[in-house]
Amino acid sequence: MTAKTPWVRERVRNAARFTLLCSVFGVSLLTASTGLRRLHARPLPFEVRLKIDDFARQGPVYNTLFFGSSRIYRHVIPAVFDQEVQKQAQGMMANSYNFAFDGMRPPESFYYARKILAQSPPLKWVFIELCPFHTPLNEQNAQGERTVGWHDLSNTMLIIRQLLSEKSREGKISTINFHLQSLLIRSVNLSGGVDLLRRLQGIESGTLRIPAEWRGHRGYAVNKSAPIEGAKLSKFEAALDRTKTPAFSPRPLPPLMREPLISLINEVRSRGATPIFVVPPTIYPAENLASLRAQGMDAEMISLSDPVRFPELYVATERADYDHLIGDGPRVFTLALAREFAARFHPAKPAPDSASEK
Repeated sequence: MTAKTPWVRERVRNAARFTLLCSVFGVSLLTASTGLRRLHARPLPFEVRLKIDDFARQGPVYNTLFFGSSRIYRHVIPAVFDQEVQKQAQGMMANSYNFAFDGMRPPESFYYARKILAQSPPLKWVFIELCPFHTPLNEQNAQGERTVGWHDLSNTMLIIRQLLSEKSREGKISTINFHLQSLLIRSVNLSGGVDLLRRLQGIESGTLRIPAEWRGHRGYAVNKSAPIEGAKLSKFEAALDRTKTPAFSPRPLPPLMREPLISLINEVRSRGATPIFVVPPTIYPAENLASLRAQGMDAEMISLSDPVRFPELYVATERADYDHLIGDGPRVFTLALAREFAARFHPAKPAPDSASEK
């Protein structure tokens, strides 16, 4: 056997040294992150904590919470909702707070709903926007505090299974990689040390004074966008026409959503509250979901996704885009939701007939 030349031996030693150093670094990083998690559990994202701080100041007075994306965040006005519920159903009191955020769809919304409910006082009703899993992710958002927060192993595997089940999605592999990147960042608790130092230094002691567009409105934020126009308006009108065809008929939940949804329903009920799922006035067939009870699930659902019943929610002049209402749209949305809720949970007593009178 030929003896190794000195330069070969040197390369082998360097490779071994590099492997050893990488192993030591990896073990050290995992050990440090594990210790940091025990010392300081991963906090909720800063924007979520801001609302929790605001909510906590008067938390015991609230008995109703709303969770979801901008289609709840910028559509549900708590003061209007509470007033209309009381008007429609005498003696039925709702004191609500809007805990929705821009872009927060399942499974992210389900994850943060659980976290916030764990810190909430006793509630009566919990409204949660219902729409299919939101799977897109890019490199920038993959490193965001809110995205990293919900990417535990269970949710990451769930979203990857959903991606793999979708027949046509460009860039599927890169999207999966971004979800795995979020999982990795969460697993090694990157930024956890920075957050701990900030708290030890009292940097967050003034969070209640930080401006936020929802302050003074119980979590609701106004959408100040201009009305939809041009090519987007034409596409919206064409999509609106398609909602009148059989292709827009209500459809069942995606199969992978059933188990997480049932788990969330049970979680809300375990806290003594009633879960109510809300389908916004959408133009997308995939989001026009059928009644949960019709699918064998024991939970109420209010769907506003019906241009025939709710034409006022599909007025183009009060749409900023395909998803969002502006102008008087959010107030109209809130009134419609409050009326449906009051009719469902506090139905008017039927007038007694002559037989019962006797």
